[in-house]
Amino acid sequence: MPEENKFDDPKTIWIVLALLIKVSSRLKEKKNIENSPVQIFALNHYPPISYQQVDNLQKAPWEFSGNCYIHLPLVETGGWKQQPVVRASFESQEGLQIFRFQVGLLVEDKNVAEGEGEKCHGIGIRFESAEGPGVHNHFHAQFFTKFDRNGKRLEDCPDWLPDSYPAIPIPADNAVDIICCALKSLYNATDIWRWIMEEVKRLRGKLDDKTCLRIKYWSEKCPRLTLT
Repeated sequence: MPEENKFDDPKTIWIVLALLIKVSSRLKEKKNIENSPVQIFALNHYPPISYQQVDNLQKAPWEFSGNCYIHLPLVETGGWKQQPVVRASFESQEGLQIFRFQVGLLVEDKNVAEGEGEKCHGIGIRFESAEGPGVHNHFHAQFFTKFDRNGKRLEDCPDWLPDSYPAIPIPADNAVDIICCALKSLYNATDIWRWIMEEVKRLRGKLDDKTCLRIKYWSEKCPRLTLT
């Protein structure tokens, strides 16, 4: 009997999200990394969810509450330190199961001198599955300014930033792909994928083989959309 495709199974996704928390923690411990100002800011304003909390979600479908986030590894480019904070959810909409992976990118202002206080800028990018007939009927990424419609705006994020368009097509067709696509956009040229794959190997048996292979595929290349 062929193995079931579990790429959109909430339990699979919670295992993958718990894996990301474990990678972030082990990376920090291994490299003995101290928190930068932007990471301290994120800890104070975007409380991190624990590995155990996410790991427990395998037992029952659940979505993030309004006040807990996954803190991914710090990104450093061009002297700018960027802390990604993440939320994820499954939603039912007109008979469809829609997966959303929200990445709030907090950017440390390198022009603020040490001791002058915290200053960071924020921008949000969410990666989503197709939403049914209409202009968002494809897997896509788009900007956002708030994690919640009625929540606070990300730090220093311009209120004019469009949060519905453009809906940029992404090479994904399931929830696992959505997460990997977001990770690829953040960490393509880093060693983060090696750490991810080491954790995937530890989870063989807990994660099904097809999901392990799919993540491995993303770690090596970016899948292309296939036209039929």
